Amino acid sequence: MSDEERWLYDDVVQLSDEEFADFMYSKETTQEWQQCPIDVLGSLRGTILKLLLFSALKRFLVFLCAKGNITLPPKNLCRCVVEIINCFRALSYITLSLLAVIHSSCIADSFVELPFFGAYFVAQSFRFSHYFVSWLSAGTSLLSGIDSGIVADWIHIELPRSLVDVVISWNIPMHRFLHQYVFGEIKKYGSAAAIFATYAVSSLFHGINFQLSAVLLSLGFYTYAETKMRSKLSRCIDSCVRARKCRKECHHTYKENALSTLAINVVFRVLALTHLVYLGMAFDDSAAETGYSWRHTLSIWANSYYFSHIIGLFSLLLAF
Repeated sequence: MSDEERWLYDDVVQLSDEEFADFMYSKETTQEWQQCPIDVLGSLRGTILKLLLFSALKRFLVFLCAKGNITLPPKNLCRCVVEIINCFRALSYITLSLLAVIHSSCIADSFVELPFFGAYFVAQSFRFSHYFVSWLSAGTSLLSGIDSGIVADWIHIELPRSLVDVVISWNIPMHRFLHQYVFGEIKKYGSAAAIFATYAVSSLFHGINFQLSAVLLSLGFYTYAETKMRSKLSRCIDSCVRARKCRKECHHTYKENALSTLAINVVFRVLALTHLVYLGMAFDDSAAETGYSWRHTLSIWANSYYFSHIIGLFSLLLAF
């Protein structure tokens, strides 16, 4: 090994104080320059995010304050809002349909064996299965772009003022069709003929099934008798007790909030629920797999001594 190499590896380098200070300064400067890109990128990222946020806020405020948007909102925005609302409506309909089928198949069926209330839950199970189909069809049609509106108004069916409310609220689009093209055309021959013709056409739409036809024709008989009787009672006592709710500017002395009017309407509500229980008893699970025959329907009503038909006949006699 030469003398120069021995000096390079063996001798200690002696630095003065000034040289050592210069060396440490250069070392710290080098470390700062190595960390500089990270700090610069961090501050640059924060600055870019602030600029983007400010730019987006500025554009949004300009959009809101534009003269054309203040006087008349853009069509695309309105269409987008309507589509979002329709999506939420469709999801709510589908959710209600699932709740209805759960109540019909699980909850209501758990009470059908009760001695007194079993018949009520049998009829309610059938009604909630109808709500399931109605709400599911409304939700799926709304998702496809067709707004059919409310198909079944379950509140006016479960707590009806009269059987007329049940008939109207059971299938609102079908009721409008039958009322316009059947009832309205035959009403000139009398209200009784128009009512029974409407229910006869509805029976044909349901496939000429004896059980459904018997229920529908019984409903026609009940609604006609109830409408006539309550109209006569309303004239006699000058009170708002008709089958359909009176308008606010009606001429009756005793309005809807009168104590006597409330009592009479409660009696008719209970009577309507009784008719619904009687008509719905035939839709039990005993013949669901084989189909409901006319013997099954008549046997169910015979076990109840046809009390609902007797009440309807008595109401019709009181109407004249």
